[in-house]
Amino acid sequence: MNDIAATLGIEQLKYVDDIAKVLLPQQNQTSPVSTDVAKITSISPAILAQYTGDYQLQPGLVFSVKQTENGLQLKITGQPNPIILKAYSESKFMLTDSDNGYYMLFDTHSEKNDFIRYYQDDFEYIGKRVNLVEFNKQTIYLTKYEGVYYSAELNTVYKIESKNNQLNALHARNLPILLEPFQPELFASSTPFFQEVKFIKDEHNGVQGMLVSGSKSLDVEFEKVCELP
Repeated sequence: MNDIAATLGIEQLKYVDDIAKVLLPQQNQTSPVSTDVAKITSISPAILAQYTGDYQLQPGLVFSVKQTENGLQLKITGQPNPIILKAYSESKFMLTDSDNGYYMLFDTHSEKNDFIRYYQDDFEYIGKRVNLVEFNKQTIYLTKYEGVYYSAELNTVYKIESKNNQLNALHARNLPILLEPFQPELFASSTPFFQEVKFIKDEHNGVQGMLVSGSKSLDVEFEKVCELP
């Protein structure tokens, strides 16, 4: 089961979870969180500060933890709203937007708190701390990424188009995919098979292609074959 989890995205796992509860009603689905006697209501701000930062679970899928007056808050790439984290111990926090007891464990065995463990029922994800570059999204010229891109590996074509200050990946058989600036030359989306898009430049600083990664793939190469008409 863990082998399957390694190939699935966060949204897909929620779907798998729903199916499992219908097909396997006799199994105990109780979340480990429910076994806690009582949640912790107060944790030292100094301890919470150690947990803040960005953790990458998959290409383009980053959990960003921020400290607020009311505790920790989680922002997931591709998701519009932050999630409040409820403490059950000094290192264990439940996602309050989940009905299924999804939770996170922070690393307490090193001074740098290098990783987190994220749990969805029987599935475990490990997110490693990453250092994201601060940049101004307003300075990105989306039109330079426009064009028609072809993947010989997948034998398919995507059109990258900017409209209303947004960048979209368009395909003949799929819904438009909104690409959000994530890092310089790097975009992310909430679509599991298109989670991260890294644009590649040539020696003249022109865009010559892109590498697409997702929950099941890594760096699928697309060549820019022409500009938009």
